[in-house]
Amino acid sequence: MREMTPAGPLLRQVNTQTLMQLIIHTGPVTRVELARRSGLSKQTVSEIVRQLQGADWVRETGRVRGGVGRSPVAYEFNPRSGFVIGVDLGGTKLRAAIGDLGGGLLHEIVESTDPLGGRHVIEQVCSVSRRLADLADASWDAVLCVAIGTPGVLNPQTGVMDFAVNIPSFGDLRVQDELTGRLGVPLLLDNDVNMAVLGEHWQGLGQDSSDFVFIAVGTGIGMGVVADDEIRRGCNGAAGEICYLPIGADPLDRANQVKGAFEEAAAGAGLVRRYVEAGGREVGVPEIFAAAADGDAAAQLVLDDEGRLIGQAICAVAGVLDPELVVLGGGIGSRTELLEPVRNWLGRFMLQPPEVHTSALGHRAPLVGSMAVALRTAHQDLFGATALTPLVLPTPPSGTADAADGDVAAPNPGGTR
Repeated sequence: MREMTPAGPLLRQVNTQTLMQLIIHTGPVTRVELARRSGLSKQTVSEIVRQLQGADWVRETGRVRGGVGRSPVAYEFNPRSGFVIGVDLGGTKLRAAIGDLGGGLLHEIVESTDPLGGRHVIEQVCSVSRRLADLADASWDAVLCVAIGTPGVLNPQTGVMDFAVNIPSFGDLRVQDELTGRLGVPLLLDNDVNMAVLGEHWQGLGQDSSDFVFIAVGTGIGMGVVADDEIRRGCNGAAGEICYLPIGADPLDRANQVKGAFEEAAAGAGLVRRYVEAGGREVGVPEIFAAAADGDAAAQLVLDDEGRLIGQAICAVAGVLDPELVVLGGGIGSRTELLEPVRNWLGRFMLQPPEVHTSALGHRAPLVGSMAVALRTAHQDLFGATALTPLVLPTPPSGTADAADGDVAAPNPGGTR
């Protein structure tokens, strides 16, 4: 069968996307250089650049000097021609950020998730999103996409969030419809761990890996899967719900069937419970890690056992997916103290275990992934990205976001989300 060649409006979209990618990643660049690199005619390049400049997506940066004759004009992408918002909605913390279309992170807000749950959390997300636009001095019309990582899985049949047990009443709402109606912009909703694995793929340890998993251990437990450079969700969107693995607790006990046996045993509440059973005091997760560092035998025993449980889960995952890399994240999983026991137990379980590392992004992984999803969606909607022209996300500038005074809470090292 002869390979299809795009024509008409689709060809125009493909050409526009090709030039935008070149301008974003190689700018400032002249029209002559764009024609040379893209293989398009100079006339086509000039027409598209003129159109993009008129819409304020690209801007002149001056003339390139040093050649013979009239110096050509150079163009670059205008990153502040639009904005995107990413949200990481956890059971205890809400993290949100606004960025420009060049991948730059401008402002970030962190606050406690409204404990009343349900529509109170919906209103909180909307309020935080609009505050971010104000901080960036951006009109709401310039916000092109909002992407949100949440606990649970969006059920495409019902429109509600399944398994969203960490936010009260959240699973009773058609969350995407409610948020879209209130915000009035393109909105994407995905599991927070899926967002985390996308964050690692964009800016973290998974940048050079086409097959890896991200396992989050915190208030809950979940996994995001990248296989052949694509995220995998499964037929019901529940791929990666490893909280239901029959590990650490009786999977037939009804008490363990809501959150799952593995989550009941190894997530934050289970870790605290096992520490108490080992003779420790009823304290929080950070205190258990601190006690282990101070030589508390019960805390050290429990953390070694935590490594065993996580190692068993990785063993099960590796037997099915064969990932080249496992990234550990979440309030518990991202603790570097767990890395050695996890690797030790995994080495006892498997002859050829995958590489295991703690997240390079830490608690920010889901937020970075949400920003990546929003950015990709905005670029696709604006510049007509198609399967014929895979979109490469802009590399974000170095540096950290500015924070609104009083709006940014300190990270919770070793706590649960």
